[in-house]
Amino acid sequence: MPVTNITNLNRGRNFEYSRELVRDHLLESYYLIEKLNKLNKDNKDINIDFVINTHKKFIIKSKIAGKNKNKTLLLLQQYQKTNNKSMAMMVLTNSLNNAGCFST
Repeated sequence: MPVTNITNLNRGRNFEYSRELVRDHLLESYYLIEKLNKLNKDNKDINIDFVINTHKKFIIKSKIAGKNKNKTLLLLQQYQKTNNKSMAMMVLTNSLNNAGCFST
């Protein structure tokens, strides 16, 4: 009879917890972008490189394995590349809502 390793049983929970932390960090980044938009209403080209780089570093530090680990980062990069920031903000808001980030 094979011996079950306890770390293998808890691996799924740790993986889901780390993904939840990444979603929470994306929500913090969303609020930061929202605050930058309110401060710079005249300047439509807000430099959000700092927000993207901090989120990228957070993903790397969390050491998530899998092919969809950069999905939240792609949402921020899509916001940065679009010309219509109000539409990009709606897409980002809907994506966060679908991920369940706004639930209390």
